[in-house]
Parts: sequence; structure tokens; C-alpha cells
Amino acid sequence: MVAAKDHIVQLIIEKGLVSSETVENVRKGLSEDGQDDLLDALTVTGHIRRDQITEMLAEEFMMPAVDLEKARVVSTVLDTVPRELAARYNVFPVEIKDDTLYVAISDPLDMDGVDSLSHVLKKTVEPLLASKEDISRTIVRY
Repeated sequence: MVAAKDHIVQLIIEKGLVSSETVENVRKGLSEDGQDDLLDALTVTGHIRRDQITEMLAEEFMMPAVDLEKARVVSTVLDTVPRELAARYNVFPVEIKDDTLYVAISDPLDMDGVDSLSHVLKKTVEPLLASKEDISRTIVRY
């Protein structure tokens, strides 16, 4: 997970969303306040928004993003993924088209999780990107 977050931070710098100097300054402050998540620190300090990170990752990995605040989810879709499974994989079911279940995920590098979910549900699963926080909040809401 750390390597994935480091990769995301590097992409943020490469795309010019945050300067390397800003990242280093925030990184230095992490050890001082006991926090250890650089991505969280960058968002909490207002240097970048979570939706910017999601949009950047969607573009980089050529995956569609989904705004879970605006998604209209029907009960038949919710019933496809039990709450404990959604929490374990940090996914949220968004839509079913034909025999394919579209789920919001937060880590575009976690294709093993998508494959595992597909195997457990015995369905074709297609990922959509959303922030981890949006997925967690939506799981609680529904």
C-alpha cells in the first residue's frame, strides 16, 4: 500500500498538481505531528483535493470516475454486494448492465481485489474510480 501511495504522490508531482517542494515540506511535517500518510496530509492541508486525485488517477489509468454523491443506486444493485464484503474490499456497487457489475474502487492498482470480488460474486466486475473516503461514506449511508 505504501508503494502505491508513493506512486500516486509521484504522479501528483509529475502532473503539476502539487510541487515537489510542497510535498517535501508536508512530508517533513508528518514526523512532527505523528501523522504518516502523505496523501492525507496533502489533502488536509488543502494543497490538493481528493476529487483532483481521483480525476488524475482516472485519466492516468484510463478508468471512468464516479461521483458517489450523485449516483442513484437501486436496491437490486445494493443487494449484489453484502455490506461486509463492500467494507472488506472498500468497494461500492453502482450499477448493473447486462451481466456486468460496476463497482467504485479507490485504488486503480488493486486489480487483485477486483478479481477476488468477481470470483466471490461470480459476476463480471468493472471498476470505477472514487475516493476511499467517498466509498466509505457511501457504504455507511446505504
